[in-house]
Amino acid sequence: MTTSHGSWEHHDTPHKTRRGFPRRHPGRPTGEAAAGFAEYLASPEGPQFLNPDALRSPGPDVPIRAVTADGRHGPVAIRIYGEPAGADSPALVWLHGGGFVSGSVDSPESDYLARVLANQGTPVLSVDYRLARDGVSFPIPHDDALACWFWARKNAESLGLDPDLLCLGGAGAGGNLAVGAALYLIDAGKPLPAKLLLAYPFLHAELPPPAGDWISGSWPGCPGTCGSP
Repeated sequence: MTTSHGSWEHHDTPHKTRRGFPRRHPGRPTGEAAAGFAEYLASPEGPQFLNPDALRSPGPDVPIRAVTADGRHGPVAIRIYGEPAGADSPALVWLHGGGFVSGSVDSPESDYLARVLANQGTPVLSVDYRLARDGVSFPIPHDDALACWFWARKNAESLGLDPDLLCLGGAGAGGNLAVGAALYLIDAGKPLPAKLLLAYPFLHAELPPPAGDWISGSWPGCPGTCGSP
């Protein structure tokens, strides 16, 4: 399967496709699709779901299948959890954590939470992006993340999903990849995902350029060139 550029909407911009995402199980209260994930992170007991020592089971038993997306650096594996509960079902494209050099779609913060969300009616597309080791470096993981997002957009309808209700998120390094993908699409003038869901992402604010004295190595009290970057 090949990737293609789909349409997004900015998560901060009101739009007719930015609807409330209802849960699809009888007896459950209606709320946003993101709440199914965010509630686990925001609740007092939420951190246990990200702590592998606290997990006593592999999580709910849900339908799982594997697909691949064609990327710039070769095929990228995607694990799809669950089935859509309706025509307007949201879904989450998820990027696991691991500091860019470890982690996988089997990590608890990825596999366990994907099973929980899928069991509540929100399918999860978990991306097995390439790790930064054995010669892999920037921008390969970022390109993998984008390839899988574009694949999800292109194939959403065939999966029974509304492409305008696709969310994007990640934990740790995966959060960095998710934000990087969103920034790329902003710069490219493309629409964005319905929501960004980030768990302890690797992020930092833009820093101003260093002062001239620091660059020249003449920082007060610092002899020689110890101030050089």
